[in-house]
Amino acid sequence: MDLHRPDAKGEWEYIPESERTAIQSVAAKTNGLLTPANVITVAGTALVLDGLRDVHNDNYVSGTVKIGVGRVCDYVDGWVSARQGTLGPVGEALDAGVDKLQMAAALGVLTKKAVIPPLAAGVMGVQNALNAGITLSAKAKNREIHTTAEGKLATAGQWLAIGSYVVAATARSYGHESVAQKFRVTGNVLTAMSTIGFGAKATFDYYQDLQTQPVLES
Repeated sequence: MDLHRPDAKGEWEYIPESERTAIQSVAAKTNGLLTPANVITVAGTALVLDGLRDVHNDNYVSGTVKIGVGRVCDYVDGWVSARQGTLGPVGEALDAGVDKLQMAAALGVLTKKAVIPPLAAGVMGVQNALNAGITLSAKAKNREIHTTAEGKLATAGQWLAIGSYVVAATARSYGHESVAQKFRVTGNVLTAMSTIGFGAKATFDYYQDLQTQPVLES
């Protein structure tokens, strides 16, 4: 699995200024903030949040589509950044930050709408809160923590679980209770696999990194 991990510097920093592409030059001038990948990240987040608003207003079909497309953006942005040579710490931090924002918003809205079972939301919420706490602690200690394969799989699995719950709510709104039940069970299974399986391993690894990673030079 390609984790698209950047170095401490942006990729463009290792390329002579005269040999940078136009996109890399813009990235260099904005300290890695203005890149196509970051635009995709922000656009994807806007779609997810707008989709959650649709679900909150009982517009399940449009909400499901928007959330799905928005989450696809989360995987496209890393690929685009790697292809364009604009991987960097700012993009990584932005991606991690909006991931946490999207998850917190989804759990809040969908639990309130009774789309996600409280237990499933609680398990996912606790695991994501632990990861956020470890990340903030690492920043405070000037240590570097990168996402792991298990972390990526946990996030993907949790969003598939959330998608299953939303599809279940959509089916129920159209009177297809048997279909809704199947997707709700699928959501429960995905929640367990992603959070208790991959998620727990990822959180443990992040904690280990917090204890063992060297302090970054100022």
